[in-house]
Amino acid sequence: MLALKLALNYSFSKYKARFLSFSACVAIIGIALGIMSLILTSAIMNGLQFEVAKKLHDVSDQITLTKISDRPVSWSTVIHEVKANKDVISVTPAYETYALLEHGDKILPVLVKGVDPKQEVHSNQLLADLPLAQWLKPNQYHFLATRNIIGFEQSANYNLIVPKFKTKLITKEPITQLIKPKGSLEKTYGVSNQVIYMNINDIMKLMQVSQPTSLRVKTSFPSDSMPLSQQLANHYSKLNVMDWSQSHRLWLENLVMQKRVFSIFLCLLVVVALFSLVANLSMLVTEKRSEIAMMKTMGASNGFIIRVFIYKGLILSSLGMLLGVSIGCWIVSHMNAISSQIEQMLGIKFFSPTLWPIDFVPTKMVWSELYTMLVLTLLFTILFAYFPARRAAKIMPAKALSYEA
Repeated sequence: MLALKLALNYSFSKYKARFLSFSACVAIIGIALGIMSLILTSAIMNGLQFEVAKKLHDVSDQITLTKISDRPVSWSTVIHEVKANKDVISVTPAYETYALLEHGDKILPVLVKGVDPKQEVHSNQLLADLPLAQWLKPNQYHFLATRNIIGFEQSANYNLIVPKFKTKLITKEPITQLIKPKGSLEKTYGVSNQVIYMNINDIMKLMQVSQPTSLRVKTSFPSDSMPLSQQLANHYSKLNVMDWSQSHRLWLENLVMQKRVFSIFLCLLVVVALFSLVANLSMLVTEKRSEIAMMKTMGASNGFIIRVFIYKGLILSSLGMLLGVSIGCWIVSHMNAISSQIEQMLGIKFFSPTLWPIDFVPTKMVWSELYTMLVLTLLFTILFAYFPARRAAKIMPAKALSYEA
């Protein structure tokens, strides 16, 4: 308790007509900036991961069951069995094939997705607001694509070229069919420019097949459908079962990697601030040599001296953390207003809706990460403060007092 009182006295006593020394203020501000930056980075990256994952989950095929071989599959049986699961909302068939889309002198490789218009509006949130039943009528060979597909013209005809494959080799003449755009997707996130939607009956008739190539399962899970995906994979060993997070793994892993890189650099900022704390304690050891010597002559042990300076470091570090957490949490709670003002002033957009599935700066506080930051900062404070504290404990009373005399 006495060591803590001395540490408080050293922290808040007037020093050259100032409440705190300049080096102590630098240490506090440095730690505050580091903690504030870590909080903002953690909140924004967590918010970004959450919002991107949520959007991709909503617009993607949550679970896809695809044929592995050319052998026929009893899809009706599979649909009945999968629908029996209480967590499954809908199961829709789909037919997919790669093709070339020709318009004038331009040719674009595309993935053709054959869908059932009546079921698709209920299972695909991206297409939920579109009148698919009117746009993709059977036997009309209409298609739906993004606006920035090659020379998109609402009234033009496009030539769909589908090569015939056998054992991975092109055989015979390709299948060709004139198709016409009936509508377009205004939202581009979650959908490649090289994907077009057609009526499943049209594309199956064109390919002269009687079975779809896959089933798309929509679940009631808000985000994680991996357990059900693994359950289906174990049950249907002859089908390829893929979860939405697997198809968008690059997106998700890239966000995790960015968060780690930013966190490492900002942790280094906190470490640099702690070096200024070490400098402050080292200066204090030099200034208080005579007082330390007098305490040791009065019976103060080396452990007592070490505790005084460690408490001093913890007090300054706690002030910095308190300031950093206060400012950081305030900024996070007002992030929408602050980011909007910055975007208007600088004429920029932090997240463009053409590249990202969001158009705002997302934030999500994960309190366990904040507690971990604070605990690690305190531990590093104790470690860094130990060295000047150890130096103070090694002061010889006789030598220090004789020097002062």
